[in-house]
Amino acid sequence: MERGRGGPSAVRGLLAAGALVLASGCSGAGASPGSAGSPSPGSAVAYPTCPAPTGSGLTYTIGLLDGSGHPSGPQTIADFPHWNDLQGGDVVCIYGRSAPYAERLILTRSGSDDGHRIRIVGVLQGGYPPVLTGKGATTAAAFNYGAELAQYYEGGEVSVTGLDYGAPVAYLNIEGLTIQGATTAEPGGTAQSPTYSVNSYSDPSLNGAAPGPWGCGAAGINLIRCDHISIVHNRIRDNDNGIFVNSNNGNTSSNVTVAYNHIYGNGVGSQSGPSNPGQCAFDSHGVYSEAENISYLANRFGALRQGQAVNLLKDRSSGLVVAYNLFEPDGSFEASLGDSLLVGSVPGPVGHLLDLVESYDPSVGFNTLGEVYDNVVAFGNIFFDDSAGAGADAGTTVPVHFGGDQGDPSVYRHHLHFFNNTVVARRDSSPDDDQFGWFEMETGTDVGAWNNIFYASANATASPQIFTLLNGYCYDEPCGTARLLGQNWNSPLFQTPGVNGADTSPSFVDLAHGDLHIAADDPTIVGNGQAGDAAYPADQSTVPLEYADFLSTVARPFTMSRIDLGAFGYPGP
Repeated sequence: MERGRGGPSAVRGLLAAGALVLASGCSGAGASPGSAGSPSPGSAVAYPTCPAPTGSGLTYTIGLLDGSGHPSGPQTIADFPHWNDLQGGDVVCIYGRSAPYAERLILTRSGSDDGHRIRIVGVLQGGYPPVLTGKGATTAAAFNYGAELAQYYEGGEVSVTGLDYGAPVAYLNIEGLTIQGATTAEPGGTAQSPTYSVNSYSDPSLNGAAPGPWGCGAAGINLIRCDHISIVHNRIRDNDNGIFVNSNNGNTSSNVTVAYNHIYGNGVGSQSGPSNPGQCAFDSHGVYSEAENISYLANRFGALRQGQAVNLLKDRSSGLVVAYNLFEPDGSFEASLGDSLLVGSVPGPVGHLLDLVESYDPSVGFNTLGEVYDNVVAFGNIFFDDSAGAGADAGTTVPVHFGGDQGDPSVYRHHLHFFNNTVVARRDSSPDDDQFGWFEMETGTDVGAWNNIFYASANATASPQIFTLLNGYCYDEPCGTARLLGQNWNSPLFQTPGVNGADTSPSFVDLAHGDLHIAADDPTIVGNGQAGDAAYPADQSTVPLEYADFLSTVARPFTMSRIDLGAFGYPGP
């Protein structure tokens, strides 16, 4: 895609590319989760077997045990001798064990653009997934690239960093790993009475390899100076930033795919107090990214670290696509995995589910990339937001924030295209916070929202707060505008008449248990798709898939000539 070009046709190309990535296995060239080595079912993210290399690539293993339980080959990241000579088509399989790998992983080698990527793959062994933790982590001598380069990679438990200025790492996948513990706020105590401490790590490039605390904003996965990177089917938990994608001073990161990951328990707010033991002066988020072309596809965004009212996804990129994801920040699923200490025992507050603001770096900004930067698309997502019921004046006041947060509307992204999403927003009355709006649009911006289902209700009481689709607050008035709001299924509480008329039930299969598929041939939903924004048609070609638990997609049913409303197609009788 040429710089300075863009517009609807370019963004439609990004949509088609995203759909192709998902349909073909989600992880890009050289990886096919539909074949041997695919992720395990259920809630596991590691793969059952080590996938085969491609082309002339080789298979390497770390932590593999033979049939008698004896070590077979390198057992640690530090003992693996090939980090600095990996080639396109190579596969490095890291096998699970009872104890985490308290080692950092610094990836600096590139695959090739002919379909032969380097793949770093986590594989189950003896029922154990491979876990990489930043808690007390060491850094292998093979990664001693010097203090100058360490400034780029020191902030990540797993870092992908080009060794030379302007020369990115390219065509590399990170798959099937649990990545955690790069944090300044490690939880302890109990879910009801948590305590927090700062984790430490060591690096031969820093302080003579003496252990030191993780810096504010540390990330489970840290990307800088990289291109064509895929982060696929990982569990990313208990970090300051779950994923951090950085672009600055000519070190642009580009063509990043984040697909099929379970991302939760991350985030640290800048407010002082026991939950911020590192005294960090800026917020960290579930994911924080700035790149040229980035797609978030079919991920599960769960609860933030308990008590942290930051954002699930904060992004400053060009060519941003957010498709087929589940945003469910109440923490119930994560608690069922044994992580109630990390996410809390009740729904917690959230800043925004989506915080989509302007770029800091000119290489991904409006003046460089034109309309590809200026247009953002979000479709096929499920937003199930009970965090709004976290308590008086403590919920997700505005789930979607768009435009900018630095006060210069001339460099904001200006157009949000939000279609075929399913939204459930539940919030109880509060005397201190008297309005809830789904969209907060900054000066000079607009949202086109059509073919969505917007359902609102109370959380735990019989008295819901007032809801609106377009919030009346923004940083600098006049606020942005909304188009096509009447072309959605809207609960009466949202105060905007929709295509459902007097129909107050969206015909969900099981709202109480989070099943938001359509149960009946409801004429206000099934085959009731509206024309919407003609530049971004919502039809079978642009919304061919739908999210399926756990971390997968399936073909979206099409039973009518016009698309059904919401993120799920009606399956028919």
